[in-house]
Amino acid sequence: MLTSEGWLAVLAAVLCVTGFVGPVTAGGGGTSAAAVDGAGVVTQQADDGVNGTANGTANGTSAPTPAPTPANETGGGENETATGNETTTGNETDGSSTAGNETATGNETDGASTAGNETDGSSTAGNETATGNETDGSSTGGGADDADAGGDDGVDPQSTTVAPQAPESEPNDGFETATPVTEGTVEGVLSAGETDFFRLDLTNRESLVVDYDQGGGRGANVRLFDSSRDRVQGDGVFGGTARVVYDVERNGTYYVRVANENDNERNYTLNLSVVNASENDAFEYNDAFEFAAPVGEGRYDGRLVGSEADFFRVELTNREAVIVDYDQGGGRNANVRLFDSSRDRVQGDDVFGGTARVVYDVEENGTYYVRLASTNENVRSYDVNVSVVDPVENDAFEYNDAFEFAAPVEEGFLDARLVGSERDLYRVETEPGDTLDVSFSGSGRSPALRLYDEDRDRVANDGVFGGSARVVRSVDGGPYYVAVDESNERVSEYTLDLDRINASENDPFEPNGDLATAIGELE
Repeated sequence: MLTSEGWLAVLAAVLCVTGFVGPVTAGGGGTSAAAVDGAGVVTQQADDGVNGTANGTANGTSAPTPAPTPANETGGGENETATGNETTTGNETDGSSTAGNETATGNETDGASTAGNETDGSSTAGNETATGNETDGSSTGGGADDADAGGDDGVDPQSTTVAPQAPESEPNDGFETATPVTEGTVEGVLSAGETDFFRLDLTNRESLVVDYDQGGGRGANVRLFDSSRDRVQGDGVFGGTARVVYDVERNGTYYVRVANENDNERNYTLNLSVVNASENDAFEYNDAFEFAAPVGEGRYDGRLVGSEADFFRVELTNREAVIVDYDQGGGRNANVRLFDSSRDRVQGDDVFGGTARVVYDVEENGTYYVRLASTNENVRSYDVNVSVVDPVENDAFEYNDAFEFAAPVEEGFLDARLVGSERDLYRVETEPGDTLDVSFSGSGRSPALRLYDEDRDRVANDGVFGGSARVVRSVDGGPYYVAVDESNERVSEYTLDLDRINASENDPFEPNGDLATAIGELE
């Protein structure tokens, strides 16, 4: 039959099992020690006799959800050793710590201590030592001596880490499940007939360049859709690559779709580059008349991204000419246009063989606009040279583009230049009975050689063929005008040979150009 002290010891043990009390001091001087594991099971009980103290050490004294009892657990006083080499000392309330070579000391209340770069709910770590009281819900460390201090986890807590480009993740086969991305490179896999969607936010005045590479072959395509999910650009894969370039017109979310058109699985790399104005060239933003970049004479480097247009403005005056030379290094699919101060087009040229030239003889003072435009979705670097030719720089006879300003000349050779659709006029004084013989030599076929009398009526003309032209005319005396007219906008150099033949230089019978001056008598 149990004594009263025995009954008290049993009662103490029961109370410890139910979680109501911890250490219990038994009356009557006996000492009982009850060790209880996390499930409330008594693992050790000792009675040291009269005047002793009953001590109970329990794992999980305040945890309403106890951890499961590890297998092959051996009880032994206050230190509990479980399989997996986990040594726990003190009051640990972690509900699911399962670690290899993990030593926890003190009161740890982390519900999901994670070590060794694992982020799931159960700690699975190697060689992690945690000391002190952890209250972080997801402490992450590897080989940390002090979890609260940040430890040696390779990350400076004061530094800023840029998040890497988001990888392709399934499901992303439609607009609704499109993978969010920013600039950077994405690697993905397309199974047979599969499509992958990506989305990113773009703003007006930006451009998007998408480069797709599957390492070779065809059988795939890349498409770009705007925020209304309307297709705005696309390219088929050829030689393993495709490129989509788009000049953004409206702010919004844009979607990139890559599609596998055949039954083969293919790995791919997708590089997305967002080009803002400052990254384009030094003159951006200059995509409209209102934002045209002011320039003078000189050579300028720029870049066209997508179906972009670059505008430049230059101040010009009457009697000047402007020459614009564009060079993109090869190819076509671009053009050069010149607009006057009313923004009406006055001249233009399409790129062929990588170059284009615009030449214009200025008729009115004002602001003129040069527009360089890409006609397809590509990226092209260019240089443009703007040259303003004033009359002194043209030739020695300028300004001579009108009858009033015709340059007076004598017999002989003269060298001159036509800039744009220019007209050069020369005035030569003649005597009655003289003959004018004027020869032109130059390049091309577009110039025309013309002769005008004193009343400015045309009396002779010849078109240039094979680089030459000639007019010969007997004159009545007085001033006559020789005109060289260029109908095309180009720059051409030429030479005139003017010969004024008077009667004595002709033959001994001159003048005999009519009945009144006929030599001899009729028989």
